[in-house]
Formats: sequence, C-alpha cells, structure tokens
Amino acid sequence: MDLSEYKSKTVGEVYPFVACFTYAANYKFWEECYKILINLNKKFHYWFGDQEALRIINHQKKFNIGYLDESLICSPPEIINKNKVYSIHFKGLHRKKLMINLAEKILV
Repeated sequence: MDLSEYKSKTVGEVYPFVACFTYAANYKFWEECYKILINLNKKFHYWFGDQEALRIINHQKKFNIGYLDESLICSPPEIINKNKVYSIHFKGLHRKKLMINLAEKILV
C-alpha cells in the first residue's frame, strides 16, 4: 500500500491510536468516523481506514477523547506473561494460532 504522503513520519505520529479498544458514549462518534471513512481515498477502505478516521476526528476536536496506556489495554499476545493486561490484540494472520492456543489454555 502506498503511504508516501507520510514519508519521514513515524507510525505513532501518523496513527496515534490503536483501534482495537475503543469506547464511546453513544453512536455519534462512530457515525462521524463512518462519514470520514467513506470519504477517504479508496486505498484506505481496505487497510488503515479506521486509523485515518480516528486521527482526523481527533484533530477536529469534535469529541472529548481520552487516552489509555496501550501496554495495559491492547497488548500483543507475545508479551502477556511480562505485563498484566486487560485485553490482548491478535492483529495479523501470524497471531491466529496464538489466539487459539491461548483460548484453549484460558478455557480449560
């Protein structure tokens, strides 16, 4: 995917949010995210569109957005034994087997 518009920026600068854990008081936040998303370049409809929408909505300051420490909320499964976490982020195909193995351990 061509993201050359973000050349020389870090991932954290471009996408400061991890969208795997979000909370909203009502549907209006998500409605606004949707409006932004459908108007983005089509390349973002497949990947990173949620991140683009969250970045834009944060920049617009239409909503009071709070922040949580990613290391507590959306930890990758590889480090859960090192940290106490509230949720695990199984993003990517390479982590699907990890998800199944961990679920089997937890559910036993």
